[in-house]
Amino acid sequence: DRIVCWSGTLGRTLGAPTLLNSEAQTFNSLFIALSGMIEMVRGLPIQILLEPYTAHVLGDAAACVRLARKFPSGEVRVVLDAPNLLPVRLRLTGPGLAETIFQLVAHLAPVVGLVHLKDFAPGEDGRPRFFRSGAGVLDYGAYLRAIARSLPEVPVVIEQVTSIAEMRAARVFVQATLKEC
Repeated sequence: DRIVCWSGTLGRTLGAPTLLNSEAQTFNSLFIALSGMIEMVRGLPIQILLEPYTAHVLGDAAACVRLARKFPSGEVRVVLDAPNLLPVRLRLTGPGLAETIFQLVAHLAPVVGLVHLKDFAPGEDGRPRFFRSGAGVLDYGAYLRAIARSLPEVPVVIEQVTSIAEMRAARVFVQATLKEC
């Protein structure tokens, strides 16, 4: 069983970046909060999974790995969600993006407990807008190859679907892309 939650932010909104999120005190506060959660579920077959986001306390792969390693028994892991972690300037398909995706997945693989599949495209304000798999600009071939290579046994969830039709379209897209990999 899993408890999945955001890694948290001190920003005014979920997507608003703030330098406070990168301070040691904020990171330590997250560690203390997680330690308390672990005590509350001790003895239960529960794993706590944190979903990172560039504007949150766990805003990059290094912070994710650093936090998960503070819990060496594996009771805290992270959600692999590439659109949430790729630097904005690299989110578009382009030279070097596939290698960046492979590096991200390989770096996080030892601490991943769940994979989220979704897509994104930049909004008019430059912030990402999230969509079902295949409806945005993420290099899904590279993403799925990296997942298959580094995380073949980790559960996968398709996100950002709001109807049965979108769910089916996302599933068909993911299956077809996997066949090409």
